[in-house]
Amino acid sequence: MPASLEESTLVEAAIAGDPGALEQVLLAHYPRLEQRVRSRLPTSAAGLLDPEDVLQEALVDAFRAIGSFRSAGAGSFAAWLNAVVEHRLQDNLRRLRRKKRGGDAQRAAAPEGGHSSLADLVTLLSDRGGTPSHHAAQGEAIRAVQVGLAALPADQRAVIVHRYLQQQSIASTAAAMQRSPGAVRGLLHRAKHSLRDALGRSGRWFASRH
Repeated sequence: MPASLEESTLVEAAIAGDPGALEQVLLAHYPRLEQRVRSRLPTSAAGLLDPEDVLQEALVDAFRAIGSFRSAGAGSFAAWLNAVVEHRLQDNLRRLRRKKRGGDAQRAAAPEGGHSSLADLVTLLSDRGGTPSHHAAQGEAIRAVQVGLAALPADQRAVIVHRYLQQQSIASTAAAMQRSPGAVRGLLHRAKHSLRDALGRSGRWFASRH
């Protein structure tokens, strides 16, 4: 099946409400979108704005807005994704400029190595735990987790970000989310289950491409 026809079928399924179909399409476009964010990030924002955070927000936007997408022919979905990413990038740059004017802009507290917290999350989610993932290569698994995070309900995504990406304690996460520690643990359990499913789906998808 030609790639364009396969993408068209997946996009139609995504519009109809199949999140797994949208996951596959976004995984295919992920490297291009990541490069787009990095290439369009001005040097003045280096260290102040994490490209992965921008892309994560754009992926969430794509999941929220896919139902309104209408194809206008070959290339229209890629163009739509570009617009989603560009909107989110410009929104972040405007927010950063406001912070700079207010004097409270700070360098992004990203771990050395860039992807380390996401890689740690992949390891946590891996069934075997000893390697970044036995489903896919580390880079592929990180992309799968990013896409899987975007597909989660907002509260489950927030609890993963607080607990694992920002490395907050259960108590701090509960306070930030205004939930009880027990509720936070329940959200974490459901979110990790969903992300493990996403890793499993991505592993089969990537394997079919190699």
